[in-house]
Amino acid sequence: MKSFRKELWFEIPSQRGFVNITPKMQECLHESGIKEGLALVNISPMTTANVTVKFYDVNGNLSCVKTDTIPAMGVLSYWLPSLTCSP
Repeated sequence: MKSFRKELWFEIPSQRGFVNITPKMQECLHESGIKEGLALVNISPMTTANVTVKFYDVNGNLSCVKTDTIPAMGVLSYWLPSLTCSP
């Protein structure tokens, strides 16, 4: 499985704010050459994120459920054929 890592820094003019990171993530994906998979990004500097990802087959049947924790400022990526999870 191919992997890619790049740190991104964002300047926010006030203590709190919203930043659309989608364009930067698209640039990273293009730069990496990765064509398939799912990346989840936690941009919080202090808290972890609990996520549940549900994968469905082409017929709409639930094929896999993956529950995970993303550390603060962390990224998790999945590629379905490499997952070991329960239906």
